[in-house]
Amino acid sequence: MTYDQAVSTCLTKYVVFRGRAPRSEYWWFVVFLTLSSFILSALDARIFPTPDTLPGTDEFVDLASGPLATIYFYATLLPSLAVTVRRLHDVNWSAWWFIVLNMAPWPMLAAWLMFSDNPEGSTLTWWIVTYCLLGAITIFIVTVFRGTKGSNRFGPDPLVQPEPVYGPAESGAAASDAHLGIDR
Repeated sequence: MTYDQAVSTCLTKYVVFRGRAPRSEYWWFVVFLTLSSFILSALDARIFPTPDTLPGTDEFVDLASGPLATIYFYATLLPSLAVTVRRLHDVNWSAWWFIVLNMAPWPMLAAWLMFSDNPEGSTLTWWIVTYCLLGAITIFIVTVFRGTKGSNRFGPDPLVQPEPVYGPAESGAAASDAHLGIDR
């Protein structure tokens, strides 16, 4: 799958969480998201300057804080989640793994940070952060693996082109000549 095909497929399958996505579809879309984010963040810093993005300042620049990057993040959130789930399906992993490894710890961390007396120095905070990092690394490693060969419980192999199905009238010589444009 090419870059253009991958981006088109992911944006067309905006909220399709079923089926499978090959590595090329997933990783080309990740490249698209990364490049687009950097470009929009640079435009945000240029069009909507804040004190920390003005020339000559040495302060930390938050790349995802401008309005263009924020709108882009929310516009591409569902397609990126959908292609990640389809990619996990390709290696025969359920979407529940993504939820357990990447999404479940964040509400726990937020609640702990809000309601703890000393969250920064807490051992539990570091355990939750470590869990989040290990979950992200695990998902990264799994998305690098080749998908299951042949069909799995989530659908047919996306790398295998289905053979054309000929109806009863298109069997034998007529079917073999049909792709050449010969009428019998």
